[in-house]
Amino acid sequence: MPTYSYSCRDCGTSFDIQQAFTDDALTVCPNCGGSLRKVFGTRNELTFPVSGTGSAGMEAALANVVEPGDLVIIGVNGVFGGRMVEMAKRMGERDDDGTIPF
Repeated sequence: MPTYSYSCRDCGTSFDIQQAFTDDALTVCPNCGGSLRKVFGTRNELTFPVSGTGSAGMEAALANVVEPGDLVIIGVNGVFGGRMVEMAKRMGERDDDGTIPF
């Protein structure tokens, strides 16, 4: 069973609980009776969810690590690999097309 994190909007109490995928989300704080919210589960303070398509998330990730002039090696085996190549080119990566057929 997955573990979900909750936080109370009223008293600030935070806790984790194991729940089945089919269980309803908790809504009432066991500490004060206030309103609960589900918390995105990560310990990394710099992580945030991206509201968008998978391609938007991929471009956001790439934009945070690629700088103009960087050499980026991308394995292309379909549409998404091709999209990643185009994104990297727009970000100014070196245009050394080292395509190797297999």
